[in-house]
Amino acid sequence: MSQAPHLLQEGLRARVALLTTTLCPSTMQNYRRVVRRFLDYLDEFFPEVRRPDQLRRDPHMLGWFQSLWAGRGRSRSNSVRGGDVIRLRKLLDLLADHAFPPSPGLILSQDIPRPDQTLPRPLSPEDDARLIAELRQRNDLFSDALLLTRLTGMRIGETANLVTDCLRHLGEDRWSIHVPVGKLHNDRLVPVE
Repeated sequence: MSQAPHLLQEGLRARVALLTTTLCPSTMQNYRRVVRRFLDYLDEFFPEVRRPDQLRRDPHMLGWFQSLWAGRGRSRSNSVRGGDVIRLRKLLDLLADHAFPPSPGLILSQDIPRPDQTLPRPLSPEDDARLIAELRQRNDLFSDALLLTRLTGMRIGETANLVTDCLRHLGEDRWSIHVPVGKLHNDRLVPVE
C-alpha cells in the first residue's frame, strides 16, 4: 500500500519558495532550516501527520516547542528559538489558502520566548539634546562619526564603511551621502541638511 502524499511538507516548502522572491538568502536559509527541523520532529514523533489540517497545538506544536527548548544536543539562545517559532508561525499562516489549511491558533504570541537580552531604553529628549550638543562641541573623528550616525539614521557599520568621496551633490543646495550596500542589500542616498 503506497503512502499518502505528504501535503504538509509540500505546502511548507512551496510557501518557503514563495518567500524567496522577497527575502535575502540568509533569511531563506533560516526558513529552510526551520521547515527541515519541524518536519524531522514530526517524522520522528508523529509520522501520521501528513496534512496541515492534522496539526494540533497539543501535542504537535507544544511538543515541538519542548524539543526546541531541549536543544536536541545544541545550545540555542531564546532569540534563535524565538526566531524559529516566528518563522514557523508565518509559514503556517501562509498555508491558510491550502486545500487542507491548518487550524488557526497553533502558535500563540506567548509561545515566543523573550529575548535573552533586552534593548536599552532610549535617551530622554533632554539627554539626547545634551549628547548632540556635546558631540558638536568636540572636533574628532569619533564624535563626528557618532553625530553623523545619529542625525542620518545610518547603522554604525554603514558609517564605518563610508568612503571618502561618499558626499554627492544633487543640485542647488541639496546634498546626500552615498551609503554602500549593507544590511538592506542595496545602496542608497541619505539626505544631508
